[in-house]
Amino acid sequence: MEWRRILTMCTLFVLPLFSQAHEYYFSFVELSYSQNSKQYEGTLIAETHDIDRWLEKRGVMAGDMGFRQTDPSFLQELQVHLFAGFKVEQLNFILDGFEVSADGQTYFYFHAKSKELDCLKIYYPLMMNLFEEQQNKVTFLQGATQHTALFLNNKTSAKILCE
Repeated sequence: MEWRRILTMCTLFVLPLFSQAHEYYFSFVELSYSQNSKQYEGTLIAETHDIDRWLEKRGVMAGDMGFRQTDPSFLQELQVHLFAGFKVEQLNFILDGFEVSADGQTYFYFHAKSKELDCLKIYYPLMMNLFEEQQNKVTFLQGATQHTALFLNNKTSAKILCE
């Protein structure tokens, strides 16, 4: 009978830990410049359920995003909202598409035609209006070199490559 009491106590104290939403919110951008195509190319990665919730709060009913990958009106609306939350000065990003992975991440693929810039002035408050603990990170790949910037609720802009 003692083991039942121990099991009950463990269940009462441990189960609530797993039923709460996660405390940390992240999104990541990897960005590079392609000399061949003369454009910036990137991937934005975020938790699918966080993006769904954020879009719903913005009035966009994402539902199961995996089924909306070919819906042109949804893709256009998604592009507007994503790139209001992630901008690089002088670049106009175009959403090429996205995929929802089995591990709960969504990968958004995008590009912007441009000459190579000497300075990347980045604004990245994506989802910070909804999630106070949101943290965003940009990694710019330049050959074998990586340049990284971190964005927090009190620091939504940064510069990379600027002297």
